[in-house]
Amino acid sequence: QPQIILLKEGTDTSQGKSQLISNINACQAVMESVRTTLGPRGMDKLIHKGTKTTISNDGATIMGLLDIVHPAAKTLVDISLSQDAEVGDGTTSVVLLGGEFLKQAKPFVEENMHPQTIIKSYRKACQLAVQKIRDIQVRVSETDAVGYRQMLERVAGTALNSKLISSHKGFFAPMVVDSILSLDTDMDISMVGIKKVPGGSVTDSFMVRGVAFKKTFSYAGFEQMPKYFENPKILLLNVELELKSEKENAEVRIDDPAQYQSIVDAEWNIIYDKLEKCVKSGAQIILSKLPIGDLATQYFADRGLFCAGRVAQDDMERTMRATGGVIQTSVQDMTPNVLGSCGKFQEKQVGNERYNLFTECPKSKSATLVLRGGAEQFIEEAHRSVHDALMVVKRTVSTSTVVAGGGAIEMEMSRHLREYARTVEGKAQLLINAFAKAFEIIPRQLSDNAGHDSTDILNRLRQKHFKEPEAGKWFGVDINTGGICDTFASHVWEPAANKINSVAAATEAACLILSVDETVRNPKSEQPQAAPGGPGGAPMSAAMGGQGMRGMGMNARGGLGKGPISSHLKWIHVVRLQNHLQICHVCRSCSVREKILLSSCDVAKALRNNAHVVAGIGAFTLGIAGGIQRPATESASTHSALQEIAVRLRAIEQDLGLKSPEDAKPKYNNFPVLTPKHRSLMAKHLSPEIYHKLAGRVTSSGYTIDQAIQTGIDTPHLGVGAVAGDEDSYVVFKELFDLIIEGWHGYKPTDKHHSDMDFNKIKNGDIPSSYVVSTRVRAGRSVRGLALPPGTSRGERREVERVLSKALSNLVGDLRGKYYPLSKMTKQEEQQLIDDHFLFQKPGGGTLLTNAGAARDWPDGRGIFHNDEKTFLVWVNEEDHMRVISMENTGNVKKVFELFCRGVADVEKVVKGEGREYMYDDHLGFLCTCPSNLGTGLRASVMIKFPKLSENSDRFYALCDALGLQARGSKGEHSPPGPGGVYDVSNKARIGFSEVELVQTMIDGVWKLIDLEEDLKKGLNIDAKVAALGVKAGARAH
Repeated sequence: QPQIILLKEGTDTSQGKSQLISNINACQAVMESVRTTLGPRGMDKLIHKGTKTTISNDGATIMGLLDIVHPAAKTLVDISLSQDAEVGDGTTSVVLLGGEFLKQAKPFVEENMHPQTIIKSYRKACQLAVQKIRDIQVRVSETDAVGYRQMLERVAGTALNSKLISSHKGFFAPMVVDSILSLDTDMDISMVGIKKVPGGSVTDSFMVRGVAFKKTFSYAGFEQMPKYFENPKILLLNVELELKSEKENAEVRIDDPAQYQSIVDAEWNIIYDKLEKCVKSGAQIILSKLPIGDLATQYFADRGLFCAGRVAQDDMERTMRATGGVIQTSVQDMTPNVLGSCGKFQEKQVGNERYNLFTECPKSKSATLVLRGGAEQFIEEAHRSVHDALMVVKRTVSTSTVVAGGGAIEMEMSRHLREYARTVEGKAQLLINAFAKAFEIIPRQLSDNAGHDSTDILNRLRQKHFKEPEAGKWFGVDINTGGICDTFASHVWEPAANKINSVAAATEAACLILSVDETVRNPKSEQPQAAPGGPGGAPMSAAMGGQGMRGMGMNARGGLGKGPISSHLKWIHVVRLQNHLQICHVCRSCSVREKILLSSCDVAKALRNNAHVVAGIGAFTLGIAGGIQRPATESASTHSALQEIAVRLRAIEQDLGLKSPEDAKPKYNNFPVLTPKHRSLMAKHLSPEIYHKLAGRVTSSGYTIDQAIQTGIDTPHLGVGAVAGDEDSYVVFKELFDLIIEGWHGYKPTDKHHSDMDFNKIKNGDIPSSYVVSTRVRAGRSVRGLALPPGTSRGERREVERVLSKALSNLVGDLRGKYYPLSKMTKQEEQQLIDDHFLFQKPGGGTLLTNAGAARDWPDGRGIFHNDEKTFLVWVNEEDHMRVISMENTGNVKKVFELFCRGVADVEKVVKGEGREYMYDDHLGFLCTCPSNLGTGLRASVMIKFPKLSENSDRFYALCDALGLQARGSKGEHSPPGPGGVYDVSNKARIGFSEVELVQTMIDGVWKLIDLEEDLKKGLNIDAKVAALGVKAGARAH
């Protein structure tokens, strides 16, 4: 048989057991470089790179500065950096665990045990370890204000223990906690500014409850400005306030020299008009992201105002959040509500710098930490230490769960896994025991770094944990005495999420390295004179020919193309593909297509991190995976990676003459019968071409296009006519759903959605009760990873109920209430819920939910929650996983919206504690069953009386339409108004606008309707005001 030459001359290949052991040894070398930095007594590393010197014991910092060239060892660098980004602390621990997992696996590899056997046992052990953390984690209730504060300070103190400023943790921990607690509910860490000022002692550092930033560049006249204000009004601008010369080649033609002066005067009038408007706004402080020139500086100084131009974007953003101001892009039509305010403003000397301080901010959602210190390296390390502590406290606030540090939780996981190993047989027992032993690296290294006898300490810890499983579960290393102690009682606390993330990331890294059985490297591509490749250079496959995918005979869309070797590649690919599938680390029950996709995913992960290393073999796999490679700075979900792989695979299948299921002609005509009675958007847009294209696709939960459209077929009067069975439906069937979404919302496939739940931004939110009968805010939420009601299984539906009922039962304060499962409800409870108009019944035949399959197994897995005041209601597993309703019999819309926001956020904290989150997409927003509820899914409504306006119903509906509102009768859509002209008025849009914008739109529109109603009551003519709103006489709503 002739030899097949696939790779270019000079390419090195390493494979088999020796290659795997080489990768493990490289990872252990990385682990050795950082192991001495672990713990309170860990040593620092001095790294000299170029002209910069860094002194640090932060694992992520060290790993980032080390020029590690070994591709497998870079995996440990990646998990360290991801741990730093996700949690902020535990970066050294995750590297040690990853390296130790591999070290414990090495003897089994040397004894020829198959890597996939090791991976399977490691992943099982990882699941058990993570579950153990969740079982024993300690939750501190937010209602216990003192205990909650102590927990956060102790967590911050533990994070600072191993840092350069550990001796000052009592000074920094309260500042860190105050900074995090000052943030908004989204916990955006960028809203905590950290400023570094050389000089002074570290204890001269201070926190500003608001904003502080370095004095910006200023012109003459600046010193004449006042530097201190009490209760000032603050104007935030994105406007240039200076005279600018004309742009290049600008030309003004005049036929009289006297006209030149008029042009100059016009320029001066424009700038003076801007300055006058700023002064008339009533602001004492004027900040702009763009320059404020010398003319404007002197103008404001003469009038006793303070100004600063060229304010950095992040400083301006934090100032806006802290003061409640709104950044203006024009000085025209400025109203008082765009101005921010603070209790005190002053310019203060800090070291050799001058800082502008905004303090006592009533709407503060930001904080600033000003760090002082002697050497530059010291301040930089203090910055890294404080950042880690901020991240850890932020993570703790979001979950409110902690575990003991000092190696206690690792020893408890080790004990749990050893006990489990006794219940299994064969190789798995040995591997799980090895995994359990690896956890001992943390207490062992803590002891070694402190100069204590690690062997003695470990023996005592093992004895304590095994003999007294309950009383000894929190015993770890006592650094001070060289013995053991209850580290929980010693207040060495860490977020449970920190440990969960460390174990999961370290296990995945170890499994990834164990799954690599061959490395392909072209030394020529690494030489300086070689064409650039890898990150920042040519596509990954340049190492295989220097021309990206074309270098491998691939065409532009990822097919085989007609390159110089394409005539040979077609049959070489088939041969190599068959060979690859024989060694593919995927279960034999997978289809050929699934094997290719899954193995390509593993290759793609390696390709993203290494410019000239390929895990697995086969040019076919390289063709698929190389096509989805991204720069290291760009992130991508597994789902999107799979989608791109599938596109590549279809292109290659076409070049090979293979038929994909989507391209195959159906044996029978399955296209639904759609009549003129079917008025839905589904019926309008579903063509035979689209249907046959989608008919072969199935989502991750097994949902099909036929299930998605069934409700629109059986219920012809629906407006939408299609529902999603899971999160993937909107991607897998996007050709149809995109058309439906654009038709319903006017929202294009390229549009982006944003969310904002800051109820403090609501203005004029209290509408008079003389008009409003009641107020209601409702929206849906879905739990990621579980199918939606139309496509769910019984088990998934029950899991949704378990997660949400647990979250709802943990609500406190004015949200505290009771959850009522429909299947276990007493007759008395059922009657009370009916009387309160809270109970939702099983949908009858011919409804959207019944025909969509969402009413199966009723009432199993469904339930209702309401708080004690009956102002906060949640339906579980009706149309969506969760339908949240906040209500009150007043016109205080802001209060109702606030209750809604707090309820949704508090439920999400517990959901995240379960390792889950809400379904959210940057394009579609929060995902729900029906496309009509995408985006915010929010409907803010008031039941309101308009006796005069209701006399002309066509005009009233047209007014609502013009104001972005939707009006319904008192009994729902298409019903007449109630007695006295009572309408249900709400926002019309759902997607493309934030929650705050939609609620504010409803409030502003209602106030304008009230203004018109008042005029009618006084007998005034409102035609001019109606016309000003864009409503013509005799107009009807769209």
